[in-house]
Amino acid sequence: MTPLQEQLLTIIQAHFPITPRPFVALARRLSRSEADVLAALADLQTAGIIRSIGPIFNAPRLGYAGALAAAAVPPDRLAAFVADVNALPGVSHNYGRTGHLNVWFTLTLPSPAALDQTLARLKKNHALPTLYRLPARRVFKIDARFPPDAPGEPSETPANHTTTPLLPVALAPRQIDLIRRLPDDLPLCPRPFDDLARAADWRLDDLLAQLNAWLADRVIRRFGARLRHQQLGFVANALLVFALPPDRLDPAGRRLARAPQVSHCYERPPQPDWPYNLYAMAHCRTLDELDDLAQRLARDLQPDLWQRLDTTVEYRKTPVRYFAENQP
Repeated sequence: MTPLQEQLLTIIQAHFPITPRPFVALARRLSRSEADVLAALADLQTAGIIRSIGPIFNAPRLGYAGALAAAAVPPDRLAAFVADVNALPGVSHNYGRTGHLNVWFTLTLPSPAALDQTLARLKKNHALPTLYRLPARRVFKIDARFPPDAPGEPSETPANHTTTPLLPVALAPRQIDLIRRLPDDLPLCPRPFDDLARAADWRLDDLLAQLNAWLADRVIRRFGARLRHQQLGFVANALLVFALPPDRLDPAGRRLARAPQVSHCYERPPQPDWPYNLYAMAHCRTLDELDDLAQRLARDLQPDLWQRLDTTVEYRKTPVRYFAENQP
């Protein structure tokens, strides 16, 4: 990558400008031209490094319920199960991982009841021995950003630990319509919000003000670029799960959240035959680095039990579509 591309990726993962001419704003910040910025980003998109540019919503602020689900799927039923999971409108991530719980996916739906019904239907239809619902009890860190100029590790940010639930905001029909119309991936053109404003029948200034207000109010968690981190060299990825006594969970979660290789860290409820209550997603450049990290964290935390579940395949990764007509 060129220095300009590295600078752009670092900036737009965190703070894509929500302005009429966002690429002009980026160009001014980097003392380049708008044409230079657009060309650099187009090359990154063509190379498959930029997956998309757009909003990531906080589901609870929209009144939605979400959970991580883990399933033990026999090999002869795996393809059919993955296809059914990927067809669900609320599935944003779906991965194959090592271990007897070999399929892990996130499901976001309009209510907890819809979550339970959907998971129960999947388990019954595919005659699965195990399918766990693993909602987040506590968030220690969410920060899936990857600096392209770093020689080894994802960026380290302060832990965003919280036990305070995010409450739904009141949304007018016009706002819901705007959320439905928001593209997963903004077009790389000088005025990427103009077509959206026309289609949604909003004045451009009002639309941009609404997006910025939602960002400030945590309705939108992040507006920026989503990358294919494997293309940046982070090819060794694993979910680390730990079983810890309740009185040691908080310091352990904070410790994991400080690790720059950890992008996500949550407390989740233990399950029958699955005692793990602390989850951390780790990204490294090599399996040796991942092994060293996992062993070091396990030594530091001294859990009762722990496992490293390597990601073997990405079945699906896409933003959730909220207020879609085909949602239960």
